[in-house]
Amino acid sequence: MRKPNAPASIGDAIRARRRLSFSYGGHPRVVEPHVHGVDATGHVALSAYQVRGGSQTDEPVGWKHFRLDDVRHLTVLDETFPDPRPGYNRADKTFMVVYSQL
Repeated sequence: MRKPNAPASIGDAIRARRRLSFSYGGHPRVVEPHVHGVDATGHVALSAYQVRGGSQTDEPVGWKHFRLDDVRHLTVLDETFPDPRPGYNRADKTFMVVYSQL
């Protein structure tokens, strides 16, 4: 159950700079969401900086692109992050449509 005034969506989490927790590719992950929208392949996706958890590529920390139809057990955490991560490009053309971004 969501706490009062807690972000309810990915867009809310981006605006509040709240980390997300979910399972993706069979690995638990914690990420700092930066962009949510429709990617160039037409999938609803998330560009985020992973701060902990597993990875299929053995790179558990760093920039990741997640198709949201493959995300399981999405939770907005109480953990916050202060600023966009180095390497964040607000003008990145990976997304055709942007729902929300830092």
